[in-house]
Amino acid sequence: MTPLQNARNNGITVWSECGVLAFDETDLRKSQVDWLRTYKQQLLTELQAECELSAATCWKTVFEEHVALLTNGGAEPSQQAFALAWDRTLTEWLNAHPEQSSAIAGCAYCGSRGGVILPYGIEPNVTWLHETCWSDWSKEREQRATQALQKLGIAPPSATDAEPSGDHI
Repeated sequence: MTPLQNARNNGITVWSECGVLAFDETDLRKSQVDWLRTYKQQLLTELQAECELSAATCWKTVFEEHVALLTNGGAEPSQQAFALAWDRTLTEWLNAHPEQSSAIAGCAYCGSRGGVILPYGIEPNVTWLHETCWSDWSKEREQRATQALQKLGIAPPSATDAEPSGDHI
């Protein structure tokens, strides 16, 4: 039995708050609190794994719902439906994980404070960039989002599949 299973079987509720093990000490005996402190790192590792599994399930559901909506009458999804579903899921991921920066800090891509720096996005999630840096920044951001979705088990369409259109902002 894992430490997390053991805690739950004994009625102890634990959670992670920004990487810190949290629990309500009110109804716990000192021996239980000591046990939690002893197994703190293992509990945090298990809680992180649960969180990642939950995120994977959520994003897979988003992708599958897009595929279903793009498939007529329950027919076998086409490669184009998968490509469009991927495009929509990627866009939703980018919207759910905005990047913020400060104009005072300079361009979020190159770091320079020189030249005209423009706001991209909608308050409060604005990223400040040079107009000439936006394209490279956007491509890198999309690559990071693709890698994150792949880690969750959602693969982008292959290069031979139908290409979706549109930029991801």
